[in-house]
Amino acid sequence: ESESATHRAWVRQSTAPDFKALNRPILSSAPDLEKVQEGGEYKHGAFDDAGTDFKVEKFGRIINLSMEAIINDDLDAFARLAPALGTAAIRKEADLVYDLLTANSGDGVTLSDSTALFDASRQNVISAATYDGNLLGGARTLLRRKRDISGRGWLNLTPAFLLVPPELEHRTLEIVRASTLEGEQGNTN
Repeated sequence: ESESATHRAWVRQSTAPDFKALNRPILSSAPDLEKVQEGGEYKHGAFDDAGTDFKVEKFGRIINLSMEAIINDDLDAFARLAPALGTAAIRKEADLVYDLLTANSGDGVTLSDSTALFDASRQNVISAATYDGNLLGGARTLLRRKRDISGRGWLNLTPAFLLVPPELEHRTLEIVRASTLEGEQGNTN
């Protein structure tokens, strides 16, 4: 079967002009506005910014084919080479993306501030004794309460994807299904 590109549903792709190191800036919300009296002076404000560095890397392989192998290919196997290599490219892309999330024993890749992607200081980690709807509700609350890098603006993030390892997939479906059913039963319209 073809490799699944599940990561493409929740990542943002961008382009790079070359293989040099790149920096993608992140801007905060605009500064809070202050009341200005008639004839008064406007005060200066500033945006906070941060960013992360990355660079493009290339991956590939060479497949050796002899003229004899091509001529003797009665089953048209070599016609499937290009699609197979395309599938390998998708698999590599997915592996690299998921490796970022699972690095450092599941804490995620270390970012430019020397802190792992998933760290209590980022307010994006929740733990509980039981994997249940309360845990997912707590995670949703953390996400909804996120502010921008200045701490001024609410990001208003709405969870759209739930990434879980295969070992938790069935339990997660049960939890989501139960919470959906509870919501539907309470709806009298």
